[in-house]
Amino acid sequence: KTSVMNTIATVQNNLEYLAGQVRTAASGATNAYLAAPAAGRVKAIYAEAGDDVQSVIREHGALMVVSLDGRMAVDIDAGDMSPGTALTVTLSDGTELSGSVYSISEGTAAVTVPDTAAEYGDTVTVSYDGDVIGAGTLRINNPLRVVGYAGTVSSVSVSAGANVYSGQQLLTLTD
Repeated sequence: KTSVMNTIATVQNNLEYLAGQVRTAASGATNAYLAAPAAGRVKAIYAEAGDDVQSVIREHGALMVVSLDGRMAVDIDAGDMSPGTALTVTLSDGTELSGSVYSISEGTAAVTVPDTAAEYGDTVTVSYDGDVIGAGTLRINNPLRVVGYAGTVSSVSVSAGANVYSGQQLLTLTD
């Protein structure tokens, strides 16, 4: 139920954001900014000042990615686990985090940890009662890909790891 409500809120925020972009384009403005359509934590920034928006999106699929639910996830074989099973996730630097099975789908368990200490793309191992039961690469559990349709990035207003609120300016664009 919570996931559905989060998705509905995200879609509504995206629609409001897009309506603002249409208004900006219709006004003939040559400078615009991209704002966060929802609150979250910036996990990856692909765009830099001087980058062409479409080139960055073609290469990375987004200008930046925001984690909406504060969780990073790794997918492992579900075995006989069930949602809520407590596990230990060990980051590549040896840091151990408490994690749990978030969901199971088609024999694969999504194990989540808080996104405050875990880096996007880190290689991790997952343990249960001290025994390693799987390994994988961390992904954003509920990602929001920030995209634009045209222009050149003139500045990036946030940094990776920053918390952002809905409507906060993320990037300034020209042309």
